[in-house]
Amino acid sequence: MKKFIFLLIVITCSLLTGFSSNDIPTEIEKVNLKLRENQIAMTFLDLSSGEATLIQHGSGRNILLNSGGPGTQEELQQLLKLYDVHSINALILTKNDPEYTSNLEWLTTNFVIGQVITGQSYSEAISEKVHVKWKAGQEHEILPGFVTKVIHENESVVGSLGMDLLFSFNNNHLLYMTSSSIELEKLLLKNFNLSCVNILKVAEFASKDGTSESFVEHLDPQAAVIFRKKGVLASQDVIERLQETWIDIYLTKQFGNITIKFNKGDYEIITISVESSTSV
Repeated sequence: MKKFIFLLIVITCSLLTGFSSNDIPTEIEKVNLKLRENQIAMTFLDLSSGEATLIQHGSGRNILLNSGGPGTQEELQQLLKLYDVHSINALILTKNDPEYTSNLEWLTTNFVIGQVITGQSYSEAISEKVHVKWKAGQEHEILPGFVTKVIHENESVVGSLGMDLLFSFNNNHLLYMTSSSIELEKLLLKNFNLSCVNILKVAEFASKDGTSESFVEHLDPQAAVIFRKKGVLASQDVIERLQETWIDIYLTKQFGNITIKFNKGDYEIITISVESSTSV
């Protein structure tokens, strides 16, 4: 495995407010990630179903990547409050599927959203005033120093494809896979040098249709993040492939909210399991 500087912090009191240092937290009011101007945090939100990732910059700007699955509006609302989000500069949707878009209407009604960004193939109607479409091959600096490259975007009849993104911040690289397709993975490995990837967001809730052995071995990331989907278990084959490559696996179902805090040359992973967050 590639050498790296890596720090894991599990529920540190310095991040949380609303309880004394002598008490086990039963109600957390706010999470303060203490971001400096040259830092980025990506928090994979622990929803009962679906994907939603909060990207925050030290300047106070917020980007939301997907909006969560069916029946998670209250969960998302409470988590955005927990992370002190009052406005959203951009909402990025990587797939036209309920597990990614269920809270879109609620978000656009209750937050001022600068842009709603989708892939070129996204078929649902969105207000032209805010809708921005990204094409495969484009690069966008969505936050200062934080560059997003669209390495693939498409829709498929069977629902296995979406928009796949490579996020880069200094020497840190996170591959956000949405598409679950071994054939696509072969194409990506042919067309892109992905050996730089530190962190992999596993596609489609660790579906057996993707995250192949050759893909994992080529990427050789240090960590992998897996969201959960109600009624669907992560493929044991995918889990074993990741384990065999000595990759640290973070499932939101197990660890709760998973924050990757990017610094100038390295990153930290912070996990916060907040059972009481639904009552915040």
